[in-house]
Amino acid sequence: MENGVGAVVVLLRLQNFCSIYTVEAVEISYALDLIKRKRILKAVILSDSLSTLRSIENLSTPNEIARKIQNQLIDFTHSSYSITLIWIPSHIQISGNERADEKARQAITSSDAIILNCFTLHDAKSISKIISINFWLREWKQGSSKLTKSKILSSHGPPHRTSQGK
Repeated sequence: MENGVGAVVVLLRLQNFCSIYTVEAVEISYALDLIKRKRILKAVILSDSLSTLRSIENLSTPNEIARKIQNQLIDFTHSSYSITLIWIPSHIQISGNERADEKARQAITSSDAIILNCFTLHDAKSISKIISINFWLREWKQGSSKLTKSKILSSHGPPHRTSQGK
């Protein structure tokens, strides 16, 4: 800005089953919402998630959150906003990125964190699969089917044959 330079870090917390990709993409989308709401005409968003930035660039088959970000960016191009997304490598001692990672860790337990109840279709499929497998395993372990018994027997090795049994 003409009168100075600013930065913002917002503590966001998503559902535990969300992927890292979802968290990174939601952060970018949330930042774009803040930029629009605060009428920040010129902004740079730094992200250490190359996969998220590449998915935003993918115009042919974006997932739902990448498509939302693409639409947000298109809205900005039709106005006087200038938004730039830049990839920065992670874990190479860039002090601002290290501080942002520390804030992300704090968001997990912070009462100041903004809790967002959003997730992608991929996240929903992943958690559904985990819940189904856990349910099936619990039922299988509690069951008394022949399959359960045969598995238990097979874990001790095959039965031994004796000449008497012939």
